[in-house]
Amino acid sequence: MPKQTPNTCPACQGSMHISELRCSGCDTTVRGEFPLSPLGSLTDDQLDFIRTFVLSRGNIKEVESRLGISYPTVRNKLDDAIAALSGQAAKMMSRSEVLEALEAGKISAAQAVELLDQAGA
Repeated sequence: MPKQTPNTCPACQGSMHISELRCSGCDTTVRGEFPLSPLGSLTDDQLDFIRTFVLSRGNIKEVESRLGISYPTVRNKLDDAIAALSGQAAKMMSRSEVLEALEAGKISAAQAVELLDQAGA
């Protein structure tokens, strides 16, 4: 995997910005202050998950299979990535959402129990 642009300073944890871009073909350099991509706020693990999620076309069953993780874990990883991108805290599934997913056959009874335990329901 290629190196990721750091989004925080290793010395003081301040915000980083890009100040120079260089063409590897002709050596043209552009200087200025360029903001980092919102994806720069994601960890390597979150980026790997999002890459798998997109390549699976958002099919949670396929993501489960590719990563060897359960539905609740896929849901938690997706919520964590969304929270990182939006700057908000991750949202847990409500009791009714868990029961709806169970009824629709999207999750197993064991997965529903796991999600309800996580939600404190």
